[in-house]
Amino acid sequence: YEILWTAQIDRNIFDEMVQTISESIIKRRIKQHPEIKTDTEKFFKTSLFANLFAYNHLVSVRWWLANDYVISKAELYRLFDDMMREGLFKVFKEQL
Repeated sequence: YEILWTAQIDRNIFDEMVQTISESIIKRRIKQHPEIKTDTEKFFKTSLFANLFAYNHLVSVRWWLANDYVISKAELYRLFDDMMREGLFKVFKEQL
């Protein structure tokens, strides 16, 4: 990941990864709830959630790699799951 994200190329791989993850989430959500396709507000909210999820996930991985695995992968996943389930501020407040 670090090599891809810092490569000196004419593409922003990090953003492409976010877009790919987001599109996958949106497609899956539309498959489960087809009305999202025709409801502008639901589509917007689905798109927002998908992008927030994708960015949060990739930024968490980038932070973990940049900080030499200061916590275990299992702990990182647990924190990420808690943040997605309970909200960032609640988890952050409880952890500190």
